[in-house]
Amino acid sequence: MGCFYFYLTNSINSVMSKERQLIIFNKIKESEELPNSFYIQYEKLNPNGLKRSYTESLLSRLSNNFKKCACEEIYAHPGYFDNYNRFAPHIFVYEANKKVGAKKCLDYELQNADFTNGINGVKLASRKYFNKEINDLNEVEVLDLLIIHENPSLYNPLKRREKLIKQREHILAK
Repeated sequence: MGCFYFYLTNSINSVMSKERQLIIFNKIKESEELPNSFYIQYEKLNPNGLKRSYTESLLSRLSNNFKKCACEEIYAHPGYFDNYNRFAPHIFVYEANKKVGAKKCLDYELQNADFTNGINGVKLASRKYFNKEINDLNEVEVLDLLIIHENPSLYNPLKRREKLIKQREHILAK
C-alpha cells in the first residue's frame, strides 16, 4: 500500500501533461455551484463524502466498509490522460480532491452526468423529470436526482419508478 500511495501522490505528471491538467482542473473549478440542497442530500447517500479525502476512501476499501470521496463521482475518462494506465483514474481523483475539492468535483460531475433518456446534466434532468429548475426542487426531488445519478439505468424514473421510490424510502429511513 505504501508504494501505491507514493506513486499516487507523485505521478500526475506521468499520466497527464501540465497543459491538460490546467484545462481539466479549470473546467472543474469553473463549474457552476449547485444549490446547497444537493450537498445536504448527497451526504444522506454518502455520509461525509464531501469531507472525506481520497486517501481515507482508499483505506476504507481495506476494511470492507467502502466510503468514496466526492471526487470519485467524476468519471476519469481515458481521454483525459496522455499516458493511460490502470492507476491513472486513482491519480486523477487524488489530484482533483487536492486541487479543487469535493464540492467542485460534485458540481462538475452532476452538471455533466448522463441521466439516461438523452438527458445530460442535472439541470436538464430537473426540467425533464420534475418540470422545474434545480433551485426550485424540494428535498425529495434532489435526492431522486442523486439516486438516479448513482445508477441511471436501474433508477430510470421513466421505466423503473418503483425502484427509485424504494431506494429513496430506504435512504430516508436511515
